[in-house]
Amino acid sequence: MERAAAAVAPWAASVDPGFTAAAAERLWALRHAASPILAGLPESRRSLQVIEDGCVPVERMGDYVRAVREAAAQRGLAVVIFGHAGDGHIHVNLLPEIGRTGWEESVASLLEAVTDTLVRLGGTPSGEHGDGRLRAGLLARITATRSWRCSPGPSAPSNPLGILNPGVILPGPDGASGRPLRRLKVGEHAVALPDDIARGLRRIEQSGGYAQHRLELADGPTSHP
Repeated sequence: MERAAAAVAPWAASVDPGFTAAAAERLWALRHAASPILAGLPESRRSLQVIEDGCVPVERMGDYVRAVREAAAQRGLAVVIFGHAGDGHIHVNLLPEIGRTGWEESVASLLEAVTDTLVRLGGTPSGEHGDGRLRAGLLARITATRSWRCSPGPSAPSNPLGILNPGVILPGPDGASGRPLRRLKVGEHAVALPDDIARGLRRIEQSGGYAQHRLELADGPTSHP
């Protein structure tokens, strides 16, 4: 650990290897606070989890980090990288200036560029979290063609019209997964929410209270932080 700390020291502002239990606990606290800290930025710069789940072979991690930073810089987007790089998996949160003209197009372009990088490096856009609608249209570029074509088969008898969760994991009949960023939580196309629901979601995001079930927000005030 001492050798590893010495090796990265020339490139780091500071190095805290966490040699003691107290130091390790402090580092974990900071790690868990990362998302709420980013969510606490001014409303003009929102933290978005668009390319936040990439995973690559450990030996390609340096290539991935460099590619993400370069692609983001080319598009004028700020990124914050954190997480568990030891298993080849890191989180990348985007911090776009949502008042800047064209920021949504820049985010969409970055998603495409980063996906191309993940394919080239033998990685996946979903190292830990679900695919949902955001990544459904990307999986055909990652998964073998034959298995992809067979994927809709098991659910077809119970969902012949394709109306159950359309576009989730597999592209929907309306092609919704081909436009994965059309419904971000902020921006021109963001879904309008009742004020109390919107405030509740922001409270969860800023406090790190992710254990609260989102449906509870519709039931009125709760004791959750």
